[in-house]
Amino acid sequence: MQIKIYYSMKKNRYDAYSNYYYKYSKKKKIKSKLLSIFFVLFSLAVVIFFSISFSNFLNISKIVNTNTNFINNNKTLYALSLYQSTNLETCQNYKEELIKQGGAGYIYFDNNVYNVLSSVYPSLKEANSVKANLEQSGVSSSVLKIELPVINFKINLTTKSREILNEGISLFYNNYLKLYNLSNEYDKSSIDFISLKTQVNNLYESNKNIIENYNNYFNTSSNIYILYLKIYLNKLNVIIKNFQTLDESVNVSSKIKETYCNVLSLYKNLYNEMI
Repeated sequence: MQIKIYYSMKKNRYDAYSNYYYKYSKKKKIKSKLLSIFFVLFSLAVVIFFSISFSNFLNISKIVNTNTNFINNNKTLYALSLYQSTNLETCQNYKEELIKQGGAGYIYFDNNVYNVLSSVYPSLKEANSVKANLEQSGVSSSVLKIELPVINFKINLTTKSREILNEGISLFYNNYLKLYNLSNEYDKSSIDFISLKTQVNNLYESNKNIIENYNNYFNTSSNIYILYLKIYLNKLNVIIKNFQTLDESVNVSSKIKETYCNVLSLYKNLYNEMI
């Protein structure tokens, strides 16, 4: 009897353990399956995430170029040099005489030679035409090619920021061209001094709006290229503002030519800061 009871108790304990082990194993298998499913889903989510991210990167790269040329092509201008020397002092003397005659009198240093410029023209045809007229009057001159190189901003930009940056960098050439055309109109007496100053004032206000838009858009940027352009855009409008303070006691024809030469010089200085 004792043997049977012992056997029965042992059997019950064995059955209880078997039931517990079966239930535990079943739970463990279920838990293992759940972990496996979770891992598969997680891995799938990671793959999808990086696929989308890579796809977005490809899409962004279509509108972002770290070497975008913000001026469509480099500009080539042509200057008339009426005097050349390696001696700066003699150039200064000739400059004063040229200013009296309505020339820019701008001293341009190129290839270790100082050149006294009468003007800078947007095309070779215009420069050669004036050169021919001067030669008929017995004045010799030479044509100098002046390159306005493309400035590459090596930064990532969206379409909107590229547009604003392009608008800012284009101000230099656009201001030169506007002043050059006003100079021609003034020399031909198509506009008087008051009209000239009014149009220069309009140019100043237009520049101001573009510069403010640029400064506001990039107000949090610490990129050195963005900051350099901010500085030089403000310098540009200082040059334009200074012209507004002039009166007719100076040679206005000369002063407007000198002003657009200063604008071109400012752009070249900006370029040198960037390289």
